[in-house]
Amino acid sequence: MIRESPAGVVTVRDMAPHDAAWSADLHRRALATGLFPALGRRFLRRYHRAFIESPFAIAFVASVDGVAAGFVLGMLDPGAHKRETVRRHGVGLALVGLLALLSRPALLVRFGRTRLRPYARGLWRHLRPGSPGAQADRSSGSADLCHIAVEDSMRGRGLGALLVDSFVTAVADAGSTVVQTATVDRAGFYESLGWTLTGAGRTFDGVTQHQLVRRLDHAYEGDAAAIHHAVSTSTPPTANPSEQPG
Repeated sequence: MIRESPAGVVTVRDMAPHDAAWSADLHRRALATGLFPALGRRFLRRYHRAFIESPFAIAFVASVDGVAAGFVLGMLDPGAHKRETVRRHGVGLALVGLLALLSRPALLVRFGRTRLRPYARGLWRHLRPGSPGAQADRSSGSADLCHIAVEDSMRGRGLGALLVDSFVTAVADAGSTVVQTATVDRAGFYESLGWTLTGAGRTFDGVTQHQLVRRLDHAYEGDAAAIHHAVSTSTPPTANPSEQPG
């Protein structure tokens, strides 16, 4: 997708393996909430590569005049993507994550207190062939928008809206009927793009986050007018629109 605006030529493309170092660094700077950013750049690079290489995930980069400015990561099929990640990247992610935890005692204690049991249960649920959890993931038809971030210097140009629209268009083309996301403080951003607030929950760390959905019961053609306005006009910089802590 290519759009021209007074800010320059805006392009949305598939994220490539060589983008992982940059996107991981942006993730760590812009989406600092949660465990994964605390595990460091090396872990995040592997984590982002899992999205790039998975046939069950979407990873897009938005660039302005050829310079990477933002990214979005999400899952077309959450259950299948998680199993693919464990199969292809599980050992590497576990080793890098363990080294990071061992070098940060306070983080290790936090992991044991808040995540060890839920992560173990979730891993078993997704790996067990024929398990109810795995079958539900396969048949839900729901995609997840997991992470989105824009460089500080590029905010206020509509790139976040363009990335969300590109993601929703891609999952609609893939046959998904519902897209979900969760955000700590940007529910209004999604509602302005046609998403519906469905409730609120808490992260493993006790942070309240809002849950939203976008239903795709018919052919999705994108929010052309809203996105064109966002990209073609300059607005004051805003905070990153969404984050789902690890």
